[in-house]
Amino acid sequence: MSSLAESVRVFQGRDLTVEEKDSLIKFQEIYEISDDDPLVAVLAMIGAHKILMESAPGLIFQKAIETIELHQQTLQEQSTLIAKELIAALSHNIIMAAKERVSRKNQLTKHVLIFFAGGLTGLGAVLLGYV
Repeated sequence: MSSLAESVRVFQGRDLTVEEKDSLIKFQEIYEISDDDPLVAVLAMIGAHKILMESAPGLIFQKAIETIELHQQTLQEQSTLIAKELIAALSHNIIMAAKERVSRKNQLTKHVLIFFAGGLTGLGAVLLGYV
């Protein structure tokens, strides 16, 4: 490995890919830069920066996907909670409405029974000659 490729590997803190190594070795050979040339340190920093900038769009894309997935999961959890709260509130309202309807129906039934009972009592009085 050339001194330039080794220096970039040190700056990156990781092993370089074959393409990265080949590119740096080719650059060093084309421009005939010796391994002990002080320019290697400057080129290594530039090379490490170049590799970082080339990988940035992929990293940004990956983080964007992770953020979207997390956002979708959060929205799903929130919508589930809202749906449960809505069902609980609606259930309470339906139960109250049903109780009110039953109460009204019971009152109506009670009035009808009183009416018929009164009518039957009157009819009985007429038939029995009390009136």
